[in-house]
Amino acid sequence: MFPFVKKARPFYAVLTATLFINEAYVLYWLDKYYPKPGPNLTGDPVVIAVSAINLLMLFYASIVMWDKRTWLETEPPPPPSETM
Repeated sequence: MFPFVKKARPFYAVLTATLFINEAYVLYWLDKYYPKPGPNLTGDPVVIAVSAINLLMLFYASIVMWDKRTWLETEPPPPPSETM
């Protein structure tokens, strides 16, 4: 399965990092501008960088999942032992 593939570990690490960056950045702006309308963050470099990283992670996940050897093929279960 895909969640347990070793190649997926960097995927989870980067997505976790971008999640925390998003939360910290949004909470900063909410704390600063809460009663008033917030700023327009459309061209903000942090927003663009995090979006680009998430897009690269989408491509990385697609490539890892496309490789059928890593997530579709499963190892056969071991034969039962005849020690009983």
